[in-house]
Amino acid sequence: MQRGEILSPLHYLVVHRQTTHRSYYQTGASLWNEQQGWLFVACDNIDMRTERDDLGQTVADTICQYYYQDTETNYLQKLSRAFHQANTMLSQQRRTTCAITCAAVLICNGILYTTQVGNCRVYFYRKGLLQLLTEDHTPAARLVRLGQITEDQLHTHPHSLDKVCQVLGESEIIDVESSQHSLNEGDRILLCTSGLYRHISSAVLSHVMAPESLQDAIQRLMEEVSHDLTGILIDYG
Repeated sequence: MQRGEILSPLHYLVVHRQTTHRSYYQTGASLWNEQQGWLFVACDNIDMRTERDDLGQTVADTICQYYYQDTETNYLQKLSRAFHQANTMLSQQRRTTCAITCAAVLICNGILYTTQVGNCRVYFYRKGLLQLLTEDHTPAARLVRLGQITEDQLHTHPHSLDKVCQVLGESEIIDVESSQHSLNEGDRILLCTSGLYRHISSAVLSHVMAPESLQDAIQRLMEEVSHDLTGILIDYG
């Protein structure tokens, strides 16, 4: 567990657990730039055939690097371009088999920006209400959007959560999902890989997000989830 440097009005904690020797890597990254904000990235290499265990970190580093080097003033466009650059980097490594799912959170000037490809998620918690800000690129998630199954039924549906329709590294063309939201003091954001949310219900996750302190919330999270995971929990204000 890592504690983030405190730069008001934001505090964060990163939690990472890898209990098995599976050939994938999950990571969290955070960078600060006074003009361009806090950038957090979570990645998950879901391709079991890869021989490399550093691709998640490479993707996170690439996204951060291109975001902060880009002179574009539109933050969502900057994030989208950074994702495309990471995808191009992976696609050009033809000798490497990889499939990276990735989500990023940018917090700047009281605005939350999200960008995602695959099935990493961003949750938003305000005054006891938990909201999912991203949409998984999976067949089961499509059924949720169509109202054919509920969010909690998604976890046990025959369409496996591991079947991801879009990832970084498999195709030169990707559709990056982006959104932006206003922040209020006391808001809490969770950026995570599927190892976290797929093993607990929405109600339990809301309970996990409820404690006043980040430390207590992380403790609840570790008690509820025993599988491999990466999560970044962020308090605004």
